[in-house]
Amino acid sequence: MSEVNKALKTLVKGAGISFIGVMLTKASGYIYKLLTANVLGSEGYGTLSLGIMVFSMATTFMMLGIPSGITRFIAEYQSQNKKKKIQGLFNVSMKVTLLTSFLAGLIIFASSDFIANTFFN
Repeated sequence: MSEVNKALKTLVKGAGISFIGVMLTKASGYIYKLLTANVLGSEGYGTLSLGIMVFSMATTFMMLGIPSGITRFIAEYQSQNKKKKIQGLFNVSMKVTLLTSFLAGLIIFASSDFIANTFFN
């Protein structure tokens, strides 16, 4: 089998696995929403949705685009065979993410009264 056919077979196999994973994730998400709405009712589900939204926004700001940067620079350093730089990049990104997550947690905790009164009435 030629090299192109092997690569294409690998690509199709990976796409199929990814597709199945996405479908299972979507299905379980819908089941979760259905069960949550039935248990909590419409008001409780709305409150939960708002809480998830606030958490998602905080998570977006906490990450500071680090996953995209890590992907780019690790690929670049790996092509140049710079293992020390990869390790350093990983360590720094973990420390920065830990620091921003801790600070965001403190900010959310400190402003919990404001968030509860403003968003959740």
